Amino acid sequence: EGLDPAFEAKLEHALAIRDHLIEGAGCFFSRDYFNAAEKYEKALKLSSNDIHIKYMRDESRFLTCIEEGKRLTAAGALPEASQYIGRALEMNPESAAGHNELGRLYFMGGFLEPAKKSFEKAISILPDFEQAYFNLAHVYFQKNNYREARIKCEKALELNPNMRMARELLKELKSQ
Repeated sequence: EGLDPAFEAKLEHALAIRDHLIEGAGCFFSRDYFNAAEKYEKALKLSSNDIHIKYMRDESRFLTCIEEGKRLTAAGALPEASQYIGRALEMNPESAAGHNELGRLYFMGGFLEPAKKSFEKAISILPDFEQAYFNLAHVYFQKNNYREARIKCEKALELNPNMRMARELLKELKSQ
């Protein structure tokens, strides 16, 4: 004898949500944030707007913007990168990662003062953000403020003694 049709329909519905969540998590942990957001969106449509699924979808969308902004910045496509980083910061204005990426974007464009402010904002949000300290050291280095560059570089190394790039910059700073 079969299951009650109403129960069977609910079970299939729950299994469909579960499948989208599993696929979304797989994409998320593979750093494929775009497809993760798509999978979470499908689960969300079936789940009556579950707040936890909304969070994962929104986090996936945010990380999609950050990662695409990083990729475009590295490729030198700064105007396009700024659109993605800007969108990420609209989604999460208190993101240390977002402000750090905005700083990198400014730095690559030669805008040292806005870069400095962005790295400082990242550090104010996440005081143990060694990459932001390292990036800030680069700003001071470019401004020929070797004392401040050394202080920021030493802080990055205090937070992460294995940061090879910071050790190399510190070595160069000591020769200044």
